[in-house]
Amino acid sequence: MILVAGEGAAPSKEFLQERWRELRRRAPGAPDLTTPIRDRLDADVRTEDVPVLTDDYAPTDALLLLFG
Repeated sequence: MILVAGEGAAPSKEFLQERWRELRRRAPGAPDLTTPIRDRLDADVRTEDVPVLTDDYAPTDALLLLFG
């Protein structure tokens, strides 16, 4: 499982799909995110028993392009 956090509310799946279609038109060779967006888990997940991994470099910042 990959957990992505942000400062605002999670965007709707419909918004992400539309944003993805726009990005895919400009970059047809980009990986297809249709299934991951559709299968996104929108439920509470217990994490108190999971270690927190941190790093000074955050490659997930690239995901802000989808939500920004």
